Amino acid sequence: MQEVMLAAGLAPTDAPVAAPTDPPAATPTSPPTDDPNVIEWTIQPYEARVVKVGETVTFNYGQGHNVYIHPTGTCDETGGILVGPNGGPASYTFTANDAGRIITFACDVGFHCEAGQIISFQVERLVRKEPKGASKEGLKVQRKSPTSTIFADRATGSVRGGGRRLSNSTPQESS
Repeated sequence: MQEVMLAAGLAPTDAPVAAPTDPPAATPTSPPTDDPNVIEWTIQPYEARVVKVGETVTFNYGQGHNVYIHPTGTCDETGGILVGPNGGPASYTFTANDAGRIITFACDVGFHCEAGQIISFQVERLVRKEPKGASKEGLKVQRKSPTSTIFADRATGSVRGGGRRLSNSTPQESS
């Protein structure tokens, strides 16, 4: 054995060198979840998602990451808005002001964004619901004035305009 070591240029007293090891895997900051709005925020590619106003997204991460909104929709940090500082976690609730827009979040540490730590959310538009029992069907515009529009409901004979009921009789249609 000593002859083999000498042939390889090693002295018999040289101790074997350990092979380099990979750094330890990051410890998750919270248990994994199936909730699509809870994101384990690491350097990896993310698929875009669709959310509604009022939903909250939570980013779970530890030291070495942060969360910014990127108004540019890219890794360009211009106008970035801090959501969560280094060390996390961070949450963001989508508001009515976000409706119909794409909100993009990214990590601004080093080149994390460029390596894929960026995600976009399409926030669904708000849908205005008519009050119960209200319908635009059956309403006919009778006349317009500079201050209001008057409607007649053929089904009930009610006439309304400017947010108040004007009469119960149905106006005659003119030919």
